[in-house]
Amino acid sequence: MRTYIARRALMLFPVLVGVSVATFLMIHIAPGDPVDLMMPDYGTAEDVARIRARLGLDQPLHIQYFRYAANVLRLDFGRSIRTNRLVKNEILSRWPMTIELTVASLLVAVGLGIPLGVLSAVKQNSVLDYTCMVGALIWVCMPSFFFALLLQLIFAMSLKLFPVFGRAGPPWTWEGFLSLVLPAVSLGARSAAILARLSRSSTLEVLRQDYIRTARAKGLAERVVVYKHALKNAVIPVATVVGLQFGGLLGGAFITETIFARPGVGRFAVLAIFNRDIPVIQAIALMMAVIFVMCNLAVDLLYAYLDPRIRYD
Repeated sequence: MRTYIARRALMLFPVLVGVSVATFLMIHIAPGDPVDLMMPDYGTAEDVARIRARLGLDQPLHIQYFRYAANVLRLDFGRSIRTNRLVKNEILSRWPMTIELTVASLLVAVGLGIPLGVLSAVKQNSVLDYTCMVGALIWVCMPSFFFALLLQLIFAMSLKLFPVFGRAGPPWTWEGFLSLVLPAVSLGARSAAILARLSRSSTLEVLRQDYIRTARAKGLAERVVVYKHALKNAVIPVATVVGLQFGGLLGGAFITETIFARPGVGRFAVLAIFNRDIPVIQAIALMMAVIFVMCNLAVDLLYAYLDPRIRYD
């Protein structure tokens, strides 16, 4: 196991280097100049040249990249072009709001998807099964931004049950909880649909195994057969998707935070893209890549805990 962990940790380096290079090149190849956005119309050519020199944008691309990589190793992501504040501090101040939304969305996805999938498998070919699977199919196909606007229209503007925009406070307060419900449901609905379909197929496969028939032949209650014997083996492929969905939900927060005007990293990244705030974009992209890779590693290590037969040499 230690050898496997060490090998996977070494694999992080080329992945992160590749992400940093790709992000760096995409931003610099894209049309437009961030200095032009910073300068007013009356700025002189000397002012533009001075700012480009201060930001290092007058250097060749490879020099800019190596300078950026050296700063990242010191956890120095530079200063925002728009606000002139440290990018690290800007991200850290918004990071708790994004994690709050991501965790709440994951709870919605797991709390709805897995029970509905297992229940559909147990009640196969019933009205409940067909209803859950058709609903899951609709949720998978529905764009997240459309579902978010639909929730705003129905539950916020028409029924006035939840706030339309913003974050009213921490989630443990009533106002903060209400402001978190619609974004979390909007972001977690598609993941819940994916988990429901996967849980159903995985549970059906396990329920057809010989040891399940043996457990039923021994006279065990159906609830014990399903939740004690079948569910633990059926949840192994679901655990993979849950880990990957965390990274996907973190990326999906970009759209959700923008629609619901939540002050998180996702909305901050969208504003940085519009403003061509290069240091902010590079820092957030690298951070997302690190989190996604770590989620993959955590899922692989979770396999050995869920199934003792799995060993890594």
